[in-house]
Amino acid sequence: MADGEKESPDAPTSYDEAMEALSSLITKRSRGNNSNKGNQFDLLFHYLKILELEDALDDLKIVHVAGTKGKGSTCTFTESILRNCGFRTGLFTSPHLIDVRERFRLDGVDISQEKFLAYFWWCFNRLKTTCFTLILYHIHAAEFGRYGQERTTEDVPMPPLFRFLTLLAFKIFSAEQVHKYWFHLQHCLSCLSSETQLNWDLICYSFFVQVDVAILEVGLGGRFDATNVVQKPVVCGIASLGYDHMEILG
Repeated sequence: MADGEKESPDAPTSYDEAMEALSSLITKRSRGNNSNKGNQFDLLFHYLKILELEDALDDLKIVHVAGTKGKGSTCTFTESILRNCGFRTGLFTSPHLIDVRERFRLDGVDISQEKFLAYFWWCFNRLKTTCFTLILYHIHAAEFGRYGQERTTEDVPMPPLFRFLTLLAFKIFSAEQVHKYWFHLQHCLSCLSSETQLNWDLICYSFFVQVDVAILEVGLGGRFDATNVVQKPVVCGIASLGYDHMEILG
């Protein structure tokens, strides 16, 4: 683009492309389809491995909130209380009203577009590439009779929309946690001079002690909700319960 030339407002941007890619994960399943088999829930653990989130998820301190009415408000109040008590918080809620970034809040503020795009494309491209590679492997193996008549192209699909957004939240919160500790370590080292006594106890404490907390709101809920991939939440909250989404949850 020439100097001084303004970009057309209708020209596609990386954010527009990200929204288009995100839309491709919307499933065409009817809400009236009550044959809920979990949609291969165990694949979530495979996605965690692809995104290198297995250990990171175990390290996060997570408050997991379910319910029919009030779970979003409960999450918001919990985040605000913890943040005002000095904790650095991450909040994942749904749905969003205007912008998908509303679902991901860091210290009470929607994630910036720059950070969102960095984490989004890292996760999306890594999953897309790995899933495609595994599909090719299974197809190739099936041609040689290793897997019989398996429908191999359905073995490793891209995660549907809400599962992807949940995985993205885990990536954002775990990465921001690491960035905080690394920044603090770098800051400590930059403050040192030849006359300064290196206080390794302080640095190691700042680097390894986990003070972050992530508050997760479930999606539709039920046994196969994507947020149930969390194995060790520090607190579970249940808001008011009622009969809802029965056409999917049973």
